Amino acid sequence: ETLRQSVIPRAVLIDMEPKVINIVYINNRHSTVVRQSGAGNNWAHGFYGFGTVVAKDILECTRTYAENIAKRPNFLTFSSLAGGTGSGLSSKILEHLRDNYPKSPITTNTVFPYQISEINT
Repeated sequence: ETLRQSVIPRAVLIDMEPKVINIVYINNRHSTVVRQSGAGNNWAHGFYGFGTVVAKDILECTRTYAENIAKRPNFLTFSSLAGGTGSGLSSKILEHLRDNYPKSPITTNTVFPYQISEINT
């Protein structure tokens, strides 16, 4: 079995503002979790607010992928230091991933915000 045959990347796209997901949307609506309002650059709102509301939906998308692979799932996450979705919600989701997949490797990547952005104006 070649590497190309054994490795199939899968992605769950998550954002509480649909504009970002709509830009990268690739006919895979079942693997996206979006809402109509953001976390307002508030870590606590992302962690305690959205984190408790959407965690079930996110874990359902993840479970669907994990059940269809023969090996233990590996997770690679990208999140932002700014805002409530990127920092607060992603922190909550990482907790849930660790609880639900205790033996799976989880690699996290943090993205710094632009020097000039919505939060700096």
